[in-house]
Amino acid sequence: NLGRSNFDPRLIDTSATGEKLELQKERAKKKRVYALKGLLDRHGFSHVQAIPMARIPLVSARSTSLSFDICFDNSIAVLNSTLLREYAKLDYRVKALILLVKVWARANKIGSAKDSHLSSYTWTILAVFYLQRLSFIPNLQCQRLIHLHRVNGLKFSTDTIYPFFAC
Repeated sequence: NLGRSNFDPRLIDTSATGEKLELQKERAKKKRVYALKGLLDRHGFSHVQAIPMARIPLVSARSTSLSFDICFDNSIAVLNSTLLREYAKLDYRVKALILLVKVWARANKIGSAKDSHLSSYTWTILAVFYLQRLSFIPNLQCQRLIHLHRVNGLKFSTDTIYPFFAC
């Protein structure tokens, strides 16, 4: 639902199974992508592009000062963004390095997954990994390592552990 409600009921045809159900899901996904594209077009965004058949369907657009992508069916992205925000809070240089790496990748035309290169997110993760290997920042996904690590005298709470992977 692209309206004002956060409530998005779904009707499911339980008689549909297998391929028929998958086809219905694909059609619904495509419809949502194009509906959002239409909404952005009507509200003055430029360079609006629907990409419904991508691995993660998305709509790409530009406002006067910002380019952005809106993804569909990608709930892990919210968790990833939260994790990256926590890394950036550890030290101002974390964010600075990430931005530097992303600008460098873009300037060298190797910073876009749609051009068959590493994605911006992948470059970000590589920068974080580099800082972890230097022991500059801890692995926030590993409770055992957080207990052993201190950054600028800060202690880490186990409440902010992101249990995506075992360590």
